[in-house]
Amino acid sequence: MFDLAAFPLAFRVVDKTLFLWDPVRRKTLRYRPEERVRQQFISFLLFALHIPRSLIGVEVPIRFPQRKIPFRADIIVSEAGSLDPDIIVE
Repeated sequence: MFDLAAFPLAFRVVDKTLFLWDPVRRKTLRYRPEERVRQQFISFLLFALHIPRSLIGVEVPIRFPQRKIPFRADIIVSEAGSLDPDIIVE
C-alpha cells in the first residue's frame, strides 16, 4: 500500500484562489479535491515508477467495442507509438 499524500504537488495562490500545476498537460488548474488526487497519482507515476511524462495522458477519450459511447479516462499510460493503453486510471 502507498500513500498518495507523500508525493509532491506544486501549488500556487492567485487572488486567494488555489491552483495546482499539471506536469503532463503543463498548465495550472483550479484546485478541486478530485484534481488533487489525480495530480498526486501522476506524481506517483513520475517519481515512484519513473514513467516518462511523454507516456502519460490525462483526460483521454477511450472507446471500448462493447460500449457505444466513449468515456474519458482520468489517466492513461501507453508505450510510445502504441494506441492501446497499458494502464487506465479512472
